[in-house]
Amino acid sequence: MPIETILNRLERMSGLDMFGRKLGRVYTKVVRPGRVRDVLSGTFMRHPAHPALTDMTIGAWTSAIVLDMFGARRGSEILVGVGALSAVPTAITGLNDLSDITDNQTRSVAVAHAAGNVASLSLFVASYFARRSGAHRRGVALAWTGFAVLNAAGYLGGHLSFRRGVGVNQTAFDDPIRSWTPVLDAGELHDEKPVRVGVDGTDVMLYGSRGKIYALSNRCTHRGGPLHKGKIADGCVTCPWHLSVFRIDDGEIVRGPAIAPAVTFETRIHEGKIEVRSHD
Repeated sequence: MPIETILNRLERMSGLDMFGRKLGRVYTKVVRPGRVRDVLSGTFMRHPAHPALTDMTIGAWTSAIVLDMFGARRGSEILVGVGALSAVPTAITGLNDLSDITDNQTRSVAVAHAAGNVASLSLFVASYFARRSGAHRRGVALAWTGFAVLNAAGYLGGHLSFRRGVGVNQTAFDDPIRSWTPVLDAGELHDEKPVRVGVDGTDVMLYGSRGKIYALSNRCTHRGGPLHKGKIADGCVTCPWHLSVFRIDDGEIVRGPAIAPAVTFETRIHEGKIEVRSHD
């Protein structure tokens, strides 16, 4: 069966999507927006935490497989255990990312990805205890099986990142506004009331306050939430979807789970029109 057919079927499995929804609801009730959520999202390092953590788990288990091939039993046993331990924070950050997915098809694949990783972890844990009990051959067989499942789950993880854009800055591919472009009559923007305007295919939020006009990309960098529908207070806007908070004047992140600042634009009033352009 072609890979694309398998992916399409996974994307349309409503049972996976439903389970993902329920799991996400439970997670968001336990882990609320704040410092812990920011750490799990990777806000502090401006990069998703989950992909970075997978390197240690995959690296440890891959190295264990290699050492098994050369008969280094003690070393491979240690690496199987290290990989299992590192899989715990990796899984938690993965669940954090899954809970933020808003698209049904993407969520279905994410649940399949998570299930594959849990199955792989279970096989490697079983491999570790088999080795410890002296059943080395069974431990090696379990590790190879877990490694095969790990690679399948990893493929789905790549699909989520590179085809579905999970963890990618949602404004990364927006074209810059290179020249001053009129977007709204100056009289139509009222203080403390955000307005969404379109500029060459890019949604921009305009906001007036105390004689100043601010403009920033209307799409939250995290999952593309509409910022003009969010709460604005103390010079910041809160995304209505996952509650990331950005400063309106420079787009800087005040609170995650966003990992990339909001894109801001220069503004001016020219001949009665509000005009915007990208910063030089």
